[in-house]
Amino acid sequence: MPAGKIAPLLRLSLACCLFAGTASAAPLYEQPLDSWDGGWCSPCNTDTLNFRMFASFTLAQSSMLQGGTFAVLDHTVSGSNDLNVSIWDAPQGKQLFSRNFSGSDYLQLGSESTHYAIVDLPEWSLDAGSYWISLTGINGNFMSWGSDKRAGDDSYFRPNGELAGNQYYVGFALEGQSRPPTAVPVPGTLGLLLAGLGALGLIGRRRGPA
Repeated sequence: MPAGKIAPLLRLSLACCLFAGTASAAPLYEQPLDSWDGGWCSPCNTDTLNFRMFASFTLAQSSMLQGGTFAVLDHTVSGSNDLNVSIWDAPQGKQLFSRNFSGSDYLQLGSESTHYAIVDLPEWSLDAGSYWISLTGINGNFMSWGSDKRAGDDSYFRPNGELAGNQYYVGFALEGQSRPPTAVPVPGTLGLLLAGLGALGLIGRRRGPA
């Protein structure tokens, strides 16, 4: 093979291997709007119904969070259209990550004052395990979730904080990569790369000196 064609083939081989080892963002966890799973609030103000909402989620593998979709109320009671999203290792435990987002990130849906906040997360890396996510207005302003439902035992636990009456519940979805990105090719990709380099070297040896 002419020497001039070896370099382009080498570049193509490298590009294909790197592409094969690249993971794209995909759904990691989804809690639908009609879910009643694992939500609670703190503090819960039973007069104004403004509170910080917590909901649990579990990651089966070490993951890099890169985006999120959150169902929130147009919480004008707090005087803020901004949203804080935080990740915790336990309810009111250690806060691992926190980020503020502005109302310009929201995409309004329907006529129930329910909004979706679709935001890009700043690549939060989490090990496999269970976590909690909290939603609130920034600067200490709590959200109003628009429901007068009380917990049956007068505790602070509520079924994910009803949004706009009893038809909507807090929901969210997280997306990203199932493992943190790495510059080291995965074993299959590394094998392909080494095989390609070996083949090119063999071609060069067979040609011999010019």
